[in-house]
Amino acid sequence: MLIAKFCAKSIMLKESSFDSIAVQNESFRGLFKNIRQEAQNDTNALSVALKDVRAQNAILSTDLAATQKEVKDLKVALSKDFDDKLADIRNDLLEFRVETRNNWLLLALILLNSLPLSLRAVMTKRGKAVAAALNRLLMTKIDQVVEVIVEQMAQADMVEALSIEKVVAKVVMVGEEVTVVVLQREGVLTVVVDLEVV
Repeated sequence: MLIAKFCAKSIMLKESSFDSIAVQNESFRGLFKNIRQEAQNDTNALSVALKDVRAQNAILSTDLAATQKEVKDLKVALSKDFDDKLADIRNDLLEFRVETRNNWLLLALILLNSLPLSLRAVMTKRGKAVAAALNRLLMTKIDQVVEVIVEQMAQADMVEALSIEKVVAKVVMVGEEVTVVVLQREGVLTVVVDLEVV
């Protein structure tokens, strides 16, 4: 009987041990199932977040491409505007140089008409020497500038004693100098004026 009791107790202990193990097994299975479910939920949440990030990345890429195109268009427009302004400045500078040269020539002709006779006599001697030296050099005539200046002087009545009929004027360039030669037909006045090119 003792053996039977012992065997019965042993069987009971084994059964209770198996029941306890079965309960623990079910508990662990439930725990693993919960962990798997949480991992699946986290994976789904990460997948949704990744899709959102990809969508935002696509939007940013589109915005970046549009911004790059706008910047490129602005650079082209600014470059064209800068080139146009630079060309305008160059043209203005060229016009200023031409106008300055014409003003110098006009001033020389006006001064020649207003100089006292004694000074004209001194300049006559100097003019003959300069004219003799100029004959030996290669000269380029700029007749149309003088015609314009004489015409402007006549229109503005800037000179009274000097008229188109009485004056023959030549403008010659020698190196970096502009020389105005004014010959008066009535009388013996011959004057040469040297001007620096501006």
